[in-house]
Amino acid sequence: MTVVTVLLAALSAVAQKSGPVSWNIAVADNCHDNATLTFSACIEKGWHLYALELPEDGPNATTVTFDIPEGVCLNGGLTASKPPLEKFDNIFSLNLPRWENDVVLTQHVSIMSGGVRELRGEIRYQACNGQTCVPPQKIPFSVTIGTADIAAIQETDSTDTDQSATKKSPAKQSLSTEDSETDAENLSDGDTYDYKLVFYSALAGGIAGGLIASAFAALWFSGYLRRMMKKLLNHQLKAKSKEDE
Repeated sequence: MTVVTVLLAALSAVAQKSGPVSWNIAVADNCHDNATLTFSACIEKGWHLYALELPEDGPNATTVTFDIPEGVCLNGGLTASKPPLEKFDNIFSLNLPRWENDVVLTQHVSIMSGGVRELRGEIRYQACNGQTCVPPQKIPFSVTIGTADIAAIQETDSTDTDQSATKKSPAKQSLSTEDSETDAENLSDGDTYDYKLVFYSALAGGIAGGLIASAFAALWFSGYLRRMMKKLLNHQLKAKSKEDE
């Protein structure tokens, strides 16, 4: 999972000048239903940060408060990477638990129904060095937790799976083969029909041509007979005319 690191601009300005504690806030193990928030404190040498629980008449304890959005709940309480050291504090004249050098505070968060949420909150702390203390500090933060809606992810995965199955489906390939065979059969029937049509058309054309030729031949022969009869008749008339003379 991608780790989203959020640096607090307001706090870094203090750390660069005189602030004895700098903070780094990160979101780890971020997924659709849970996330882990870490608050890493870097404490300057000679200074200390007070623990999560202190006596009522002591200084301000270190706390992290959350403005929890709908669909998010805290999973357990804030835990520290190491136990605090209990030492006598000259300023408050009390034995007080505290951290020196560094410490990481962790908070687990549960996310219902997936989705992305913006989680806001505030770090409150007070640091001292045995001689003086800085005023109580309030550091606001805002981080993004969660991922895309799990239902949308499942729907996308299902769509991709269906598309992949469609591409690889033997039934689909079989259907395509049957369609090809059917088309081939239809093409074959069409070709046969075309050949028959050509044959019958040629036959009809031949018969029609024959009839036309016969008609022309009959007409020519009829004309020929008429001419021959006319010549014969003329010849007989001339012969009879000579006999009469």
